[in-house]
Amino acid sequence: MAKPGELAELISRRFRLEVATVRQQARELRDHGLMSKEKAGRGAGSMTARDAAHLLVAAAVTTSVKKSVECVRQYQSCRVTDWRGHRKTWTLAFLPCVEINILPDDHSIVDVIEAALVSFSKGDWADEHNPFEMERRDMGKPEMRFYLSGPVVSASSNITLFKYDRAGHISHDAEQESHYYGDPDEKKIDYIFHAVFTHVTLIEIANILRA
Repeated sequence: MAKPGELAELISRRFRLEVATVRQQARELRDHGLMSKEKAGRGAGSMTARDAAHLLVAAAVTTSVKKSVECVRQYQSCRVTDWRGHRKTWTLAFLPCVEINILPDDHSIVDVIEAALVSFSKGDWADEHNPFEMERRDMGKPEMRFYLSGPVVSASSNITLFKYDRAGHISHDAEQESHYYGDPDEKKIDYIFHAVFTHVTLIEIANILRA
């Protein structure tokens, strides 16, 4: 398992943030019960996929250490919605993943990030079974994206399988599953930000969780 410092360094490098800030965010989350306490002993790691999801969300949406706990709790409460006819549960028929498919119809954006981390570290998408790192023209090229929006909290997650044409180039033909989180009727304000990250960061985190 990973140590908090390892997670903080990885996330700060991926997001180009100050590592000291992300380390402080990890301590703040730990002090409020949102990350596991570090185990004693040289080389002992203690971080879970849930811990990693919390730190990932905090670092993505704020650089304020003091606001980290509030932000994580807001996105924990950001539940899947059937906005515009979208389903609340995952099917992923084109890219099976039991860890994501078993999520209930009231899961949060944090839950799906955690499920993906579990899958990449020890589940359906782990190691040689990881479809995101396979070079297979017959299967296509998968991509996973997460969008965290604020200050009015909302989010989305989508997995797309891009197909190759006969010449071996990525075509416009693709299979996709998307889900939306938050209250679509909540009053909007005249400002919005989007924090976006992909499977690339999640796979790197999963690798150190597994180590």
